[in-house]
Amino acid sequence: MYDAISARARLILLLDRCARDTPELAELFDRRIRHRLIDDLVTWVMRRALIPGSQRADCAALARGAMEAIAWLAKTRLCDRTADAITEDQAREAAVRIFANAFD
Repeated sequence: MYDAISARARLILLLDRCARDTPELAELFDRRIRHRLIDDLVTWVMRRALIPGSQRADCAALARGAMEAIAWLAKTRLCDRTADAITEDQAREAAVRIFANAFD
C-alpha cells in the first residue's frame, strides 16, 4: 500500500487539489476510489474481529487511522518541511510498522 501511494503521490496530490474545485472529480476520486479502499479495509478489520465487540464505526476509525499514517508518510510527507529529515526508506519502514501494529 505504501509503495502504491508513494509511486502515485504527485498524481494523488494533484487530484486532491483539483477535486476541491471540480465536484465531478471529487465524486469520482473520493467516492469510487478512496471510500472503496477504506470500506474494504474496514470489512477486513471486522472479519478478523480485531476489536472484540466492536461496531463498524470503531473498525472504521482504526482502519482510517492506519491508512492516514501510510498516506502521510508516502504522500503528504513530501510537502511537509518538518519531515525533510525523513528518508524514503525510513518513511516506508515506519509506515509498515505503524500499519501492522494498528491491527495487532
